[in-house]
Amino acid sequence: MEGVLPGRVVAFGAEDEALGTESVCVVLESPVTDAVALGDLRLAVRRAAMAIDVTLARVYVAPPRWLIKSLSGKLSRSSNRERVLAGELAAE
Repeated sequence: MEGVLPGRVVAFGAEDEALGTESVCVVLESPVTDAVALGDLRLAVRRAAMAIDVTLARVYVAPPRWLIKSLSGKLSRSSNRERVLAGELAAE
């Protein structure tokens, strides 16, 4: 997808206490900084998810090299989840 750095996307579940379930969140890295372009990018990600019957609770856009990798070189869901839930990134 244009605007998303290849291989730099992670998805995780975040507890939704109000619903008693988990919501799906996505963090992606992008060099895009323009507010309108970021809105368009988030919308495109949501549409892509809806095309495969996935509803996203939050779409976070991070600057390049923000996501943490594990020692094996894979993106770490748990470490990135912790950072996001600690408030290091703003959604929509």
